[in-house]
Amino acid sequence: MYGDTLDSYIFADLVGIPLVSAANENVDLVLIEDERFLSVRPNVDVPVILLVHSATENGETPSIALKAHSEFETEKSVAQSQLAPFFDAGMNLLEPFERVRLALEQAHTQKVGDKST
Repeated sequence: MYGDTLDSYIFADLVGIPLVSAANENVDLVLIEDERFLSVRPNVDVPVILLVHSATENGETPSIALKAHSEFETEKSVAQSQLAPFFDAGMNLLEPFERVRLALEQAHTQKVGDKST
């Protein structure tokens, strides 16, 4: 495996599908920030929607577009309806991704779980 095949295997088979399958609650929608996770969608029974963001100035809430897997384009409008209250309230749907990224960076910097420290 190499290139796109390897990416699809890692993002879908090793990470995405097990995460969605392991959810303890009913999942209505999976939001992702990395397009490579769209390959999860044909293998799960829940819409997987990519949040596509554009840069903003002065700390404004980012402008976000939605993208669905090419075989499930109609799910984009379903996701827009589900997310409308959050958009209308001016919520930053990318903020949880930023918090997770920061937490992972801090854990890596502090070598959390490293048995040699």
